[in-house]
Amino acid sequence: MRNTLLIFFAGIFQLYASDSYSQNTRLTLDLNSVPVANVLDKIESNSEFYFLFNAKLIDVKREVSISVEDKKISDILESLFSGTGVNFKVFDRQIILTPDDVTALSDVMQQQQKVTGTVTDKDGAPLPGVNVVVTGKTQGTLTDVSGKYSIEIPMESKSLTFSFIGMVSQEIIIGTLTQINVTMIESATALEEVVVIGYGTVKKSDLTGSVSSIKEDEINLQAVRNPIQSLTGLVPGVNVLQNSGAPGSNLSVLIRGGNSLIGGNEPLYVVDGFPLSGKLDIINPNDIQSMEILKDASATAIYGSRGANGVVIITTKEGKSGKTSIEYNGYYGIQKVTKRLDMLNAKEFATLANFRATNDGVLPYFSDSEIAALGEGTNWQDEIIQPASIQNHSLSISGGNDKTRFNVSSNYFGQEGIIINSDFKRYQLRTNLEHKINPSWKISLNNVLNRTATNNIYSDNTTRGYGVLSSALTAAPTLTAYNEQGNYTDMRQYVFSDAQAENPVALALEQKDLQTENSFLLNLSLEGSILKNFIFKSSAGVEYNNLRRDYYSSTKLIKSLNGAASISYDERTYIVNENILTYSKEIGANHILTILGGLTVEKSISQSVKASSNGFLTNEFDSYSLQSGSSIGIPTSDYIDYSMLSFLTRINYTYKGKYLFTSSIRADGSSRFGVNEKWGYFPSVALAWRVSEEDFWNSLEKVNNFKIRGSVGKTGNTAISPYQSLSTLSSVPIVLNDNLYLGYAPGLIKPNPSLKWETTNQF
Repeated sequence: MRNTLLIFFAGIFQLYASDSYSQNTRLTLDLNSVPVANVLDKIESNSEFYFLFNAKLIDVKREVSISVEDKKISDILESLFSGTGVNFKVFDRQIILTPDDVTALSDVMQQQQKVTGTVTDKDGAPLPGVNVVVTGKTQGTLTDVSGKYSIEIPMESKSLTFSFIGMVSQEIIIGTLTQINVTMIESATALEEVVVIGYGTVKKSDLTGSVSSIKEDEINLQAVRNPIQSLTGLVPGVNVLQNSGAPGSNLSVLIRGGNSLIGGNEPLYVVDGFPLSGKLDIINPNDIQSMEILKDASATAIYGSRGANGVVIITTKEGKSGKTSIEYNGYYGIQKVTKRLDMLNAKEFATLANFRATNDGVLPYFSDSEIAALGEGTNWQDEIIQPASIQNHSLSISGGNDKTRFNVSSNYFGQEGIIINSDFKRYQLRTNLEHKINPSWKISLNNVLNRTATNNIYSDNTTRGYGVLSSALTAAPTLTAYNEQGNYTDMRQYVFSDAQAENPVALALEQKDLQTENSFLLNLSLEGSILKNFIFKSSAGVEYNNLRRDYYSSTKLIKSLNGAASISYDERTYIVNENILTYSKEIGANHILTILGGLTVEKSISQSVKASSNGFLTNEFDSYSLQSGSSIGIPTSDYIDYSMLSFLTRINYTYKGKYLFTSSIRADGSSRFGVNEKWGYFPSVALAWRVSEEDFWNSLEKVNNFKIRGSVGKTGNTAISPYQSLSTLSSVPIVLNDNLYLGYAPGLIKPNPSLKWETTNQF
């Protein structure tokens, strides 16, 4: 047993003989009457050090007291084990504890096996910095500038693993060998990585357009509600702006700046092949496997009328064949305001008010005795701002076999607002199923159920006295939130107040603006081979969304007209059918040709209704009894229906893996445009040259992949309201002889049959 222990220690001693960490790290400890084991645990939890020892040989139950400040680990251990017969050895982050009788380390080293060798590339050039480790262990070394290495390993070691960035890792059996020379082979993994593009995939090395790709690890590094927030700082040319800090507030995303004058500038979001009709709020970041951002016309023209602002393609996680796995991800945090505005206190405010009175030629607002009695007063920011929690919990189950794979996940996201009475909650359930009908055909189902609830407050407007924040910044510090009777203080007591000034606390607590949204996304696809080299995919999907907004302003507010309530309801259904046929063939050893053609159909139906009333005798009914108001508002409703038909094609050609050509065109026909301009055409062409594949590039060893590419194309924007090309009627209320009548008048006086697409040219 003693020999085994010594060999184990000796092997550990070989680990990275650098002591830079141990020399630079300093610790502070203050422990009284605790076991040595507790001291070691404390050191490990407060640093990257870890201890290796045999508990039978080292007494770690011995009670000690230790108090050190900003000391090196060697000084701490010297104090801890002085006079105990325990030796310690520090190797960078590893600390070995041994009794006095284990001292013959040089003898132990002789029981180890020494292996040497040289590591080169395929051309015989030495490779410095290659990792050489004992397989399955952390013991290892690096090759020097000549590619040479030398490593002492335990006698029972079976193999060495050689690894280097950009090279294929190799595991070599040791056996009785004392010299092992290795030739490393370049890894094509990075360049062979498959990237998702519009209606297909392509090897990263064969891209001709501007496409950025980020993976799940990068997405989940941040605590975000919307996965688009994770793009901040990760993708060149993408700006993500959040204009409000309110929970659940919308994001503004710009890819290579704004392109539209009259339409939106948001990119198109495509989730598992389904193009969403609006913003990306329906996907939990933990469910995402990868995100591809298409930025230039070569990449986005295949999406035609919606590609001008870029495209974000999202691929969610799929099940994997094998044992069923359960995964939980979660976090909890607290949000706080980092800096508040410096405001006048009550005494400063009263003094300034009297200066104003003097300048205005009126009597002072406060007497000297009143000013002297005033203290700090009320800081209204403290009254409305709170520490706010944020949490996210995701649970997923995935698995399958050779025929069927599944991934089911659920999610809860909750975020309180830093302003009282504001919050956002999201509940989600997602299902991803794939089944192989036979070796050539498979069917896939992607389904997302989503429910959100948002308590909004009016915090963003700057009109004095009407927004919670603006009221807090203009309210007098001489007043309090509540009077002696426990009611809200009437802010009209404020010496400079206008008649509508509101109490900031009342504004936050006595206005309800609850927005509840239910979303449903279902996409079903069938994919398979119909002939040799031909792949056909047909998908049908529906996105359904309903939004209810309940508003109630209490009778306790000045501006409410004795209470005001409204309810609005919006519903949207978006249906998409896509049919794509792809021909792909390798012709000889040098040519790869891919031709894609497709037909897509889209239809959107939206409708809404709104009702309101004011003048309530009580606040008990909230917004749930509009008929209880003394003044009923005129109800409104709306209905919008539009559709689009598209034809698309794309050709990709590669010669010898270094000359690349891509061309695409899409024709979109939309009911939104005039009869003379129903169709828009969006072509693109791109060329690329992988210079690093040329023979003359071999001498430039430090650059292993160099590509020159260029593209030109046209993309569009269909983000205009429907019916703009038609004559419309609008209802108009009029009064005749003291009676109210409803009539009709032209909405758009002159129709525009030549209303056409907004297009963007990119080079």
